Amino acid sequence: TYAALESLGADFRWHTAVLYTGRIRQGTLEGDLIVQGGGDPFLVTERVQDLWQQVQQAGIHTIAGDLIADRSLFQTPPHDPGAFDEQPDRPYNAAPDALLFDFNALTLHITPQPDDNSANIDLQPPLWGSPVPRALPLRSGPCPDPKQALGIDLSDPNQVRFAPSYPRSCGERTLYYAYYAHPEEFAPRALAGLWQAGGGQLQGVARQGSTPPSAHLLLRYDSLPLADIIHTTNKFSNNVMAQQIFLSLPLFASSQKKNRPSHGSFAASQRWMQNWWQQHLPASPAPQLENGSGLSRRERISAASLDQLLEVAARSPQFADFYDSLAIAGVDGTVAKMQNRLPDSPVLGHARLKTGTLDDAKAIAGYVTGQSGQLYSVVGIINHERAAAGQPALDALLDWVARDLPQQTAAVLSQ
Repeated sequence: TYAALESLGADFRWHTAVLYTGRIRQGTLEGDLIVQGGGDPFLVTERVQDLWQQVQQAGIHTIAGDLIADRSLFQTPPHDPGAFDEQPDRPYNAAPDALLFDFNALTLHITPQPDDNSANIDLQPPLWGSPVPRALPLRSGPCPDPKQALGIDLSDPNQVRFAPSYPRSCGERTLYYAYYAHPEEFAPRALAGLWQAGGGQLQGVARQGSTPPSAHLLLRYDSLPLADIIHTTNKFSNNVMAQQIFLSLPLFASSQKKNRPSHGSFAASQRWMQNWWQQHLPASPAPQLENGSGLSRRERISAASLDQLLEVAARSPQFADFYDSLAIAGVDGTVAKMQNRLPDSPVLGHARLKTGTLDDAKAIAGYVTGQSGQLYSVVGIINHERAAAGQPALDALLDWVARDLPQQTAAVLSQ
């Protein structure tokens, strides 16, 4: 995220293009409508609804042809969502996508209605061509894992299936599912579902495809600015957003267009990042990167190199945006619960941090303002099969820096 800020600027925006073939006549597009993904990391339901409103304002209310999702900007290897931790339905295992819509995940709201002995089902975004029951009967008995109780089956994109009934004891729930069985169908089906939910008509089908050379540009839809994007990415450790940014760097950050690849790839991003590191931190060993997020068994960085990156960022014009993107200790993001572990520590509210957690790794890095007013960079990395047991040590490190004891003389702490 810092490399993106430094190279692209805080106001950089991705663009999703809407194009069409044929002609528009009396509110009907006599042709296909194409949504061309530009790598936007935060193309969520509310923003797609806004995009569709703009399309309708431009004069299209009925698509006589097909709705086509063009996902060709990123070319990444086939993604096995269960390969990392055998949890394929977890949204954090979603793959990056040039047309990443709602993080390629479904949100299910289930609300029991005691009066009619049923539970209402609301699946968002709605999926074109995938009917979903509106309610399930309630049954008595204990509540196991809510996902297990629902028994949702996403293996058939033409029919979302559930268990015959829902335990009353599970109560109201909001659950998240990675739509992993047919990832290539998620964007077109979700786009078409929202198009129809917003009053649009689709006479053809929703499918993925490429943009024909003869297509006409209808509009370009801008993403949120990069400063806002990294705010969400860092505070909530959003892996797929980090991968979207990583894949975008060679495409948009090269100073000359002739140096830019035609498609985003992990290999191109790895090369770009190595070059960037050598230019900005030549004295520090570069990290080993794979996909740009924490979902990797091969990514490596030393505490010293990460500390040097934090120091370089602190001296840069982009520091305010970078600093603001990090979670506030005890307040928000992935470090909100620090207030429960360290209720009396001066670190609460005075540290901006990024966490990292795997079964065999636990890490924290960022900035702490000591009681003297001095700003420190802090890095702590634990690699061990029982890394989770090291949380008190990381907490103690942060607390010690925040207390800014007299014998602590270093202006910058790297641990």
